[in-house]
Amino acid sequence: MSEHGFFPARLDTMVSDVVFAPLYLKGIRFFNRGDFFEAHDVWEELWMQCEESERLFYQGLIQAAVSLLHFENGNHIGARKLCRSSGEKLSLYGPKFQGLDILPFSEALQSHVNSSTGSEQMIRSRLTGLPIIRLHKIR
Repeated sequence: MSEHGFFPARLDTMVSDVVFAPLYLKGIRFFNRGDFFEAHDVWEELWMQCEESERLFYQGLIQAAVSLLHFENGNHIGARKLCRSSGEKLSLYGPKFQGLDILPFSEALQSHVNSSTGSEQMIRSRLTGLPIIRLHKIR
């Protein structure tokens, strides 16, 4: 673990010998814990310093995180709008990019934000139905 409590950039169990940007992985860890504001913050930092060709990918991830923030706060219209925009941006990168299976992730996000509108259902969904980012080896 690093001095900040995060695992190093290399995740052997998920991606073999592939090394990803530390900020990308840090954002994924926040996202997978449900810390969507923090994920958004970290990915925004990465977005500001990434190659032009990767900018829309990171914007898509940022929008996914903010979509779930809106969903948690009861702003379902905003959540769905950002979810659509996220999926559009991510889909530009093909079936896989940066180790992410884009279509399954986008579908899980869309399913989640379209799943419910009642607060009790939202709490249940929050605990069980969140999309998770899993990275795969890049070939």
